[in-house]
Amino acid sequence: MLFVLLILLITANYFLPQFIQPGLEKFSDFEEEVRQFEALIQKGEKKDTLTPFAFDPNVLERNGWLDLGLSEKQVEVIFKYKNAGGTFRNKEDVKRMYSISDDEYAVLEPYIEIVEIKRKSSGPVEKQKPKPEPFPFDPNYIADVDWEKLGLKEHQYQNILNFIEAGGSFKVKSDLIKMYSISDLDFEKLADFILLPDMDTLKKKEHTRYYVKEEVLVEINGADSAELTKLKGIGPSYARRIIKYRSLLGGFFQKEQLLEVFGMDSTRYQGFIKNVELNTRLVQKMDLNEVEFKVLLKHPYVEYYIVKSIFNYKDKNGQFTSVAEIRKVPLIYEELYEKLKHYLTVKEIK
Repeated sequence: MLFVLLILLITANYFLPQFIQPGLEKFSDFEEEVRQFEALIQKGEKKDTLTPFAFDPNVLERNGWLDLGLSEKQVEVIFKYKNAGGTFRNKEDVKRMYSISDDEYAVLEPYIEIVEIKRKSSGPVEKQKPKPEPFPFDPNYIADVDWEKLGLKEHQYQNILNFIEAGGSFKVKSDLIKMYSISDLDFEKLADFILLPDMDTLKKKEHTRYYVKEEVLVEINGADSAELTKLKGIGPSYARRIIKYRSLLGGFFQKEQLLEVFGMDSTRYQGFIKNVELNTRLVQKMDLNEVEFKVLLKHPYVEYYIVKSIFNYKDKNGQFTSVAEIRKVPLIYEELYEKLKHYLTVKEIK
């Protein structure tokens, strides 16, 4: 019996492997590990698609977010948050955006530079007033509510109402600007809607003859306020605005820049532009290697993240050798360079 049993075991050991395959239970575990490894590789690849640079999320424009490597959908979520009044007070606020993954935030976090936002003093929140919409009116017969619709504040129209109650009246449009509470800018916004005669007819005729009789030619980079008011359509208020904008720019390099002055329209511009000349030698330039961060930031053509990008480039590559080299700065596009180059210079490096 033992001999027969031994023969059976030997026979079974020889034939059974041909009919029964070994178990592969542990191979499925191996496949799961492979899948997890591939997922990690994909995450790493996605992280590498970002092209980070120093930025402030409160001022970065839509194209800037796209340049960082985020998708249109991610950027759309960010701007919905900002348009609803949201702000980024610290880096963690960026992390809270559900459209940005933890891996993406880990890449962007070292480059986030948020300028401190000044908080308003605690107190009741003022209700946002509707945007003023001027309408035809006679200042002698208008209620305080209508003055508010025109955009005036309480202390402004209250002064007018007190003047009328005391027996005063407005006979011509210019009478309104005599009120100390009405600024030149307020008057310019309302002048076309005032249902009163224009300024004294005789003065207006003399004013017209002045332009016909004398051909005025004003150099706008060196003119003072008095000289600028000689131009047709330019009063003291517009003269101040031109000088203020000229100071911020450093001077005008072409006449068309006058259209960038606040409130300037094409009709007014066409009325005086033939009487304007330009001396570009008076344009003040900033040395790219010596200008301070705050000084460059004040220029109307650049924003914080652009200035930061310029200084980051200089820190990494050393001093600029020419103005044209600024084109290599990541955020400097061609249109901006063509405008900005007139205000920059690079002194010869010894």
